[in-house]
Amino acid sequence: MALIRCKECGKEASDGAGKCPNCGAKIRKSAGLLGFLLGAAVLVAMVQCTLRTEKSKEQIAAISASKTTEQRAAEEKQHLADEIRFQKTVIAANAVKKAQRNPDSLVWEDIYANDDASVICLLYRAQNGFGGMNKEHIVFVGGKPSQSGAIWNKRCTGKGFIDMKHVRQAL
Repeated sequence: MALIRCKECGKEASDGAGKCPNCGAKIRKSAGLLGFLLGAAVLVAMVQCTLRTEKSKEQIAAISASKTTEQRAAEEKQHLADEIRFQKTVIAANAVKKAQRNPDSLVWEDIYANDDASVICLLYRAQNGFGGMNKEHIVFVGGKPSQSGAIWNKRCTGKGFIDMKHVRQAL
């Protein structure tokens, strides 16, 4: 323990004390060399991140400028198709969630959809009426739900569908 000067009253107080015994002001300890070095390292890391971000923005702008009108149109069309697939999958998942006895118990295992979301496959666990957890599946084909195992096997098993687990964040 060392004696340091109180910044309020100027009298000496122990650096281990929480407050100055004379005026009651909070004793502020200096960060020391280690604190200074840590602060400097954080500052250097922040500057590097900022410079990398700026460089990345420039690279993205250069790549974007080099694209043809057809490439931009194709990317926009793909983005629109991705958004439609996402929205349809969210609607299907919300319908399943609302149909549960205890919607808060719902845990998504797998969420898949084909390119145009005409087939959406949902595998989930949810609490049943007795408090136990059941593993269930449901398939939306053309917007119509089915829990049939035969339809699941025909439409969902072994298909190269797009993983839509990120839909969970929208629910």
